[in-house]
Amino acid sequence: MTKKRREKREKRRRQASDRVPVPSRRGRRSPVPYVVGAAAALAVVAVVALILVSQLGGDEASAPESPPIWGPSRILGNPDAPVKIVEYADFQCPYCKLVEGKVAQLVQDYVQTGKASLEFRNFAFLGDESVLAAEASLCAEDQGKYGAYHAALFSIQGRENSGVYNTDKLQDLAKEVGLDTATFKDCLTNHRHRQEVLDERQLGRQAGVTSTPYFLVNQTPILGDRPYGDFKKVIDAELQRTSGGGS
Repeated sequence: MTKKRREKREKRRRQASDRVPVPSRRGRRSPVPYVVGAAAALAVVAVVALILVSQLGGDEASAPESPPIWGPSRILGNPDAPVKIVEYADFQCPYCKLVEGKVAQLVQDYVQTGKASLEFRNFAFLGDESVLAAEASLCAEDQGKYGAYHAALFSIQGRENSGVYNTDKLQDLAKEVGLDTATFKDCLTNHRHRQEVLDERQLGRQAGVTSTPYFLVNQTPILGDRPYGDFKKVIDAELQRTSGGGS
């Protein structure tokens, strides 16, 4: 092979190597960016869907408030029932608030079935705000809305004598439960039920009450927020004793 022919062959080889194709940007890419992008898009869709559901179905998802235990007054049930239950309580007492669930069960099991009557008495012994809250509840009872106001008082319960049950807030509650606010204000600011509240506290002391909640089932005391079975045991025993009933 002549030198000239060798030079031509070498030149063609170099030109061929220079034409090695470079991958095009329009070719097949790694699937990873697509997967990540799809996941992000799905996440956005899911968040939007949750927002829409919460907005459209929020009212249905929220649990309705429980109805008040008490009615227009502080006495429930047949006054001639064989068992008479009296509860002494203070609106500032946290255990009095906790025991409300058991009181509701007592109403269902014994009061609504005619086996017992139930009465709430104020034992306002934890300070001035206890007395004022009790007065306010009786002002509400004057207008036939004791139960709603009773529940409202417990719903805003805070630390003892911390200003939760001041005159302004008690009047705000009156408006919330639909009382005639002018009549309520006159009743509360003139302390029309102050003496009644103090008399009930003294009556409780004479009955042996030293703390709250305190229950009397006929003459049998139940102290504190006891298990529901303790209430049932005492009430059933009284039913057996007084009328040969039971439940």
